[in-house]
Amino acid sequence: MTETAPARRGFLRRFWRRFRTPIVLLPLLAGLVLVAFQGAKQLWAEGPDPHAVPPEVTCWDDQTRPSGECGQPDGLPGLQWVFPSFQPDQDECTQVQLPPRKLARPLEYRCPAEFEGQQVTLTYSRRTSTEAGRKFVAKLYAGVTPSQVADGILAYRDPAVRKGDLYETTVIYTDVPFSVTVGAPDPELRDAAEDELVSYRDALSVSLGYAADQWTS
Repeated sequence: MTETAPARRGFLRRFWRRFRTPIVLLPLLAGLVLVAFQGAKQLWAEGPDPHAVPPEVTCWDDQTRPSGECGQPDGLPGLQWVFPSFQPDQDECTQVQLPPRKLARPLEYRCPAEFEGQQVTLTYSRRTSTEAGRKFVAKLYAGVTPSQVADGILAYRDPAVRKGDLYETTVIYTDVPFSVTVGAPDPELRDAAEDELVSYRDALSVSLGYAADQWTS
């Protein structure tokens, strides 16, 4: 017996009512699976390689090591690396002799210089620790609000004359134990000497122990 058109339409309606939910959901589920697969594939491609060898860099002491093994600058060579303007062999720099104590003392060099026809003083220091250095400088400049020179570097500029009839500024790193103090007979000369005579590395490079933008391999 030949199936009539109304019978076929009735069958199709029953079929659609029974299976319309799976038919609609199946393409949606397939799309979600495809999106998840693509996302996971991208994550796998961008994830760190656990077997990757760290790139080698030239550390502050001129030694080539993996980037995480430079260590923090230390001693006189470290002080010279942090402050390229500090040249103890060329300038009339002398090490500051501090009274002995039970605890370690900072490493300091005082370097007199002539600037614009007048005498100024530059004192480069490696503090005993970052925390001790920050506390010492904050106490030394009590009442002075520091300004931010760059990320991780602060400057204390005293508007009043200090010991030795000098106006002083101390530039100090916030996360590593280094500072430099500029002293001059007047504040304008002091600020100009700081700009012209003092150079220092960015805080990130000092923290890493190598120039952050200098990759050797």
